[in-house]
Amino acid sequence: PRQSKQGKDQQTGQKGVVAMLQEFVQCSREFAAPQNRAILQWSYDQQMASAASLHFRATVAFVLDGVPHHVVGGWQPSKKLAQKDVAERTLRFFVGKWGQQLLEEDAAASAAPETEGSSEVEALEQFCRSFALCGGDRPRWTRHHAGRQCTS
Repeated sequence: PRQSKQGKDQQTGQKGVVAMLQEFVQCSREFAAPQNRAILQWSYDQQMASAASLHFRATVAFVLDGVPHHVVGGWQPSKKLAQKDVAERTLRFFVGKWGQQLLEEDAAASAAPETEGSSEVEALEQFCRSFALCGGDRPRWTRHHAGRQCTS
């Protein structure tokens, strides 16, 4: 049977994004992967979308710089589309959002004044003032006493 051009393009795109994810994980590792083990490990969940339609959700597991990660995609009408979806989500997070965050941290660290000689509390406060996710706020310290115990 002859495949349509659109079907071939979808297959090529799917293989492309999965291959890019595998290359990203392989190039990023500081720790050697175990031999005879796939770089990307896939698993699938399935659910009935309707009385006659089955949908799949892929999970990809991998080790990035020695830390195990699992990413779950959305529900899709085929396993291949579910695999493509989770590969795209993974790359968008690790290369896009996480990469952007690391660049911002590097810029903040190079612009931040030296904390040499300051206490850990002062260093944490300085970090929080320059870290975008903290919104420029200093950490708030609270103590609560319940009888003879101090709780946070």
